[in-house]
Amino acid sequence: MAQKKPASENSFDRLIALIAADMGTMGVNVLDPNWKPSFPVLVTLVLCIFQPYLSVVSLVKYRDSIEQLAEVLSTTMTYIQLMGRSQFYAFKFQREWCCSMVQNIRQQRALFGAKDNSAIEELFDRSERRLLILYRVLYWIYIATMLSFLTVTLVYPDPRKYNLLLAFQFPFLPVEQPLWWYFTYLYQCAMFWNTIHMLITIDGIMVMSLTSVRSRISALKLMLRTLDEKILAAPWQRTEHLEPELHRIIELHVSIKQFMKDLTGSFKVHFFLIFGTGCLEICTLLSMIAIEPRTPIYPYLAATTSQLFVMCFFGNLLLIENDGLADCVYCIHWYRLSVRQQKKIKFIIANAQPEMKANAILMPVTMASFVTVVRAGYSYFAILQRTHRHD
Repeated sequence: MAQKKPASENSFDRLIALIAADMGTMGVNVLDPNWKPSFPVLVTLVLCIFQPYLSVVSLVKYRDSIEQLAEVLSTTMTYIQLMGRSQFYAFKFQREWCCSMVQNIRQQRALFGAKDNSAIEELFDRSERRLLILYRVLYWIYIATMLSFLTVTLVYPDPRKYNLLLAFQFPFLPVEQPLWWYFTYLYQCAMFWNTIHMLITIDGIMVMSLTSVRSRISALKLMLRTLDEKILAAPWQRTEHLEPELHRIIELHVSIKQFMKDLTGSFKVHFFLIFGTGCLEICTLLSMIAIEPRTPIYPYLAATTSQLFVMCFFGNLLLIENDGLADCVYCIHWYRLSVRQQKKIKFIIANAQPEMKANAILMPVTMASFVTVVRAGYSYFAILQRTHRHD
C-alpha cells in the first residue's frame, strides 16, 4: 500500500502544480526538466517584439489626449516590467536556479526534521496551505483586472480609443473595419493573458521563497525552545550531550542565511522593477483619476498596488521574524551551558542580529517602503487634483 504524503507536501505539490500550469499556458514551464520551446512560446515572443513599436506609435497618436496618453504610459510601464523580468524564463542559469530553489524548498521539512517533530511539521503545513490560498487569490486579482477591462469595453465603450480594451492599435490597419477591429481586440486580449501569467508565476515563486525563509526561521525558534527544555533537564553546565543539537542549530542558521543571500541576489532586479514601474504606474493612473474620476482604470490601479503590497508585506513578515531570532536565542537558559557552548551561543546571537530583508537596490522590500510609495502617490494626486480644479 502506498504511503500517504503529509498534508504539507500535498499543499506544496498543489502550489507547484498551479505555478507550472500557468507557466505551461505560455509554453515556458521552466519547472519541467524536459521543457522545450513550443508554439505558445512563439506567440509570446511575437507579442513581446511588436509591443514596443505599438507603444511608440500610440504615444505619438495620443499625445494631445492626456487621459489616453496616461493609459498608454501605464501599459508601457507594465511592458517594461515584463521584459525586464522575462530573464527569469530566458536565461538557462535562471531556470536552473529556479528548479534548484524549488527542490531546496521541497526538502526543507526533511532538513529541519519535521518527520520527528509535529510542531515543525504543522508550521510548514500551515505556511504552505496559506501560500496556496494566496497564490489563487493573486491569480484571480490579476484575472479580474482583465475581465474588468473587457466588461467596461462592452458596457461603456470609449470611441476615443475605438472601443478597444487599451489605447493602442496597429498602424496602417483601419480599426473602423470589423475585421481589423476584432484582430486588434484579440491581440490586446492575448497580450493581457500572457502578461498576467508571466508575472503571476514569477511573483508566486518570489513570495514562496520569502515565505520559506520565514518558515525556516520559525522552525529554528522551535528547535531552540526544545533545546532549552533539555538544558533545564540537565545538571548545571553538564550539557556536553547537547553539543550535536547546538551544532545542528548553527548549521541550519548558516544554511538559512546562505539561502536568503542567493534569493536576494537572484530577485534583486525583480524587486527593483516592481518598485520602479509600480511607482510610475501609480502616479500615472492617479493623474488620470485626477483629470477624469469616472475613468475605468481603477482595477488596473488596484492590481498594481496589490502586487507592490504583497511583495512588501511578505518582505516585512520576514524582517519581523528574523528580528525576534536573537531574542529567542538569548531567552534560553544559556548560562546553564558549558563555557564553550556559551561562546557558540554568543556567535549565534551576533549572526542573528543583522537585518534579513529583501532588497530592491534603492530601497528595502518592507511595509515602510510601501507606505512611502503610497504617501508620495497620494501627495502627487492631491496636487494634480487641486491644480485641475483651479484651472
